[in-house]
Amino acid sequence: STPQSTIMSAAELAKLERLGVTVTVDSATNRFTTTQTPTADDADEAKKPNDPKIALEEAPELKRKDVKVMTMETVYGTMRLTVEGELSRPVILTYHDIGLSHEACFDTFFNFVRRDRFFQQFTIVHIDAPGHFTDAKVVENYVDVGDSSRPLGNDGGSGDSSTGSSFRWFDCDELVVQIHDAVTKVLKIKSFVAFGAGAGGYLLTSFAIKYPAMVNGLIAFGLSSRKAGWYEWGDKKWAQYMKNWTSYAEYWEHYFLYRWFALNPNVFDSDNSRATSEDFDLIVGYRRELSRLPEKNALKFIDGFLKRRDITGDLKKIRCPTLLFVGDNTELQRESEHAMGHMNSDRVEWLRIRECGLLITEQQPGALLEPIKLFCNGIGYF
Repeated sequence: STPQSTIMSAAELAKLERLGVTVTVDSATNRFTTTQTPTADDADEAKKPNDPKIALEEAPELKRKDVKVMTMETVYGTMRLTVEGELSRPVILTYHDIGLSHEACFDTFFNFVRRDRFFQQFTIVHIDAPGHFTDAKVVENYVDVGDSSRPLGNDGGSGDSSTGSSFRWFDCDELVVQIHDAVTKVLKIKSFVAFGAGAGGYLLTSFAIKYPAMVNGLIAFGLSSRKAGWYEWGDKKWAQYMKNWTSYAEYWEHYFLYRWFALNPNVFDSDNSRATSEDFDLIVGYRRELSRLPEKNALKFIDGFLKRRDITGDLKKIRCPTLLFVGDNTELQRESEHAMGHMNSDRVEWLRIRECGLLITEQQPGALLEPIKLFCNGIGYF
């Protein structure tokens, strides 16, 4: 506001007030001061999420009202489908990584971009693996990871192979078929943009290989197309050893936090000065998330992902444009580069994001906004 010296009529004062301008007059000096009153639009503009932290804080207010939650029964338990929007619109379909639900894997990103008009034109469909959502029931017939006394059945697990009623892990090929059933029988959509992280990226890539006509575009974070490497099996064997003297939950907490964010939780337990406040928030939030999922359900998905097939030789069967992201702090860089090198070179783009682990959607959602918009524009959306 700026003091000014003049004489104003009553009509001029009334006009200024209608415009949201408050006029204060000093009768002794005949000087007046104008102050602009913020409007509702100004307040809304101020609250727009310019960074992931604000977007996350405003998440409850930003969630769409037209959210539908559906379930589908599978041989591995209940699969959950969350639909944000009308299925008559173009669809982005997501699948999360091991140890997560879709909320923990993707909510920060979609809350961040939701005010962008471009993304408002899409319907977002999240698939949660069987038993991988809050308050999910423990999947029955679980055989302990270290138990090799029961013979393997033809159903891809252990137990009675004639009925397929007992199994040790989630078979990735079966999970791909379940995605197809969910899309065609429950959601009844003909095509979509696939959006997967980690194990979810592997499953949706396998889907694009098996059902190429249904995938208009593929976006994958930290894609591994080969069989599990020695470091993954080493982590698993170490987990089995540690089970003899500590809790599984404690081990997987360390494993996942390093996988997702390249963070060592011990840093926060022993020397908080070495960690940023953002990293500390991630540790606290995802410790809470890990405690929500039934441990046995998570272990089934982990086992299945470690027993995945090598799909490298089939990557050229993917017809749709592909966008691969990888964080520069993750061990998956070589895996992602390997996958890119075996795809059709004229249909794949590869981007490395600085200071990230696997979950770029959580750590750097702002860095993903423009590349994904340009990618979707390039394949014919809006």
